[in-house]
Amino acid sequence: MKLTDFSDTFYVRRLCSDDVENIYALCNANKTYYKYFKTAPTYENIIEDLYRTPPGKTTDDKYFLGFFQKDQTLIAILDLIFDYPKPQVAYIGLFMMHVSEQGKGTGSKIMKGVCKQLANQGITCVRLGCIRGNEEAASFWKHNGFYTLGEQTQAADYQVDLMEKAL
Repeated sequence: MKLTDFSDTFYVRRLCSDDVENIYALCNANKTYYKYFKTAPTYENIIEDLYRTPPGKTTDDKYFLGFFQKDQTLIAILDLIFDYPKPQVAYIGLFMMHVSEQGKGTGSKIMKGVCKQLANQGITCVRLGCIRGNEEAASFWKHNGFYTLGEQTQAADYQVDLMEKAL
C-alpha cells in the first residue's frame, strides 16, 4: 500500500519513536481532547500509542500515520488498525489535527482521502470511539458521515460511544 495515496495534499508516512517530540507538541496543544480524555499527553504514553495494538492484532496491522505540510510541519496524526474488530473494517484509534488547522475543513479533507484509500484497499467500513460529552469531536465525525451505533464502552474515567461509516 502506498501511504501517499491517503492524501493528495499532504505528505503521509508512518510515524515512529523519532517523531515523539512532534507528536507531543501536536497533542499537547489540543487541550479540549485531553480535557475529555482526562490524561495529559506524555512522551511515554505517546510511545506506547505508537506500538499498542488490540488483542489479536500485530504492528503489521497498525498504521500510526503523520500528515505533513510541504515545510515538514506535522498537521495531523491518525492511528489506524486494519481488519479490526473484524475483517474489512478499519478502526481509527485516534485522529488529531494541529490546532492551527482545526475548523478550516482540513480534517474533513484528510478523512475523505483516507476513506477513499481504505475503500480502494477493500475496507467496507470504518469504526471509531468518540468520548461521550466531546461534542466538538462528535460533530466532526457526524459531519464526515459517521453515525453513532448506540453502543458504548467504558474506559477508566469516561464512556466511549462507538461510531461507524460504511464505505
